Amino acid sequence: MKYISIPGHPAPLPLEVGLLILANRGPKVPEIIELLDWQDQPDQYIMILERPSPCQDLCDFLNSHGGTLNEDTARFIMTQASMAAHICCSRGVFHRDIKLENLLINTETLEVKLIDFGCGDFLQESSYERFCGTDDYCPPEYLTEGKYHGKPATVWSLGVLLFLLVCGRFPKRRDFQRIDDDVWFEPGLSNECCHLIRSLLQKNPSWRIDLKKIIFHEWFMVLSLRSATNDFEDTIYNNLYSLRMLPMYFCACLFLYCEKKCLLIVDVNISSGDLDKTVASLPPCLGWRLLAC
Repeated sequence: MKYISIPGHPAPLPLEVGLLILANRGPKVPEIIELLDWQDQPDQYIMILERPSPCQDLCDFLNSHGGTLNEDTARFIMTQASMAAHICCSRGVFHRDIKLENLLINTETLEVKLIDFGCGDFLQESSYERFCGTDDYCPPEYLTEGKYHGKPATVWSLGVLLFLLVCGRFPKRRDFQRIDDDVWFEPGLSNECCHLIRSLLQKNPSWRIDLKKIIFHEWFMVLSLRSATNDFEDTIYNNLYSLRMLPMYFCACLFLYCEKKCLLIVDVNISSGDLDKTVASLPPCLGWRLLAC
């Protein structure tokens, strides 16, 4: 059992415990499971985690809805999964096993939480030479070069995740070849969705979209309820309002919530002196929190 040391804790902590503490350090991020308590024992450790209810893992959720999701539902899920991945990395945590089974989804609100940090590690600038995680999500550079970097590998896993949600299967060799040729598309999917998948699943890690830029891709700018099923139309309409970008000054993200803790993301990128003005201009029914990107 691996132990690590983190600031603020004099004694070493079990790897998963320490990474989860780091991932939750700072303003609360509802997309990451919260560690309530833990106990170390001679041959094991026990963690007490929050339990969303009602919920199931995303794999079971996907299977219970026919094996694929419409783009509106997938978009709402991917917004949260991408944000969880980005916040983890910004706090020095490399989850290393983002997959369907490691995302819990509230079946009523569609709120998503990233769980299971047992394969994780500290995020480092240098490459990793040992793969931990699930083979189906393994980045191709590890298979060809025996090493990989944290953020591009995370982007790859998010690409596999999105592919599964909207295509209902893992990408195959033929898909990767067509992605490399920049001609991949799936009948029934929007051009924006296909472009995002191609951006996430680039074989060359340096060509993949940056992790922090994923939620600003044009696919996330679209809100179309025409293809939403009756089960989720009201939920998506009430939860996913809009996504906008403002001029750059400093990089921050303002997360806004209505009564249902519904996600609205604005790339603030303004001077701190103008922040109060920006918040004051928002609808009064919205609460807000600020996280550094």
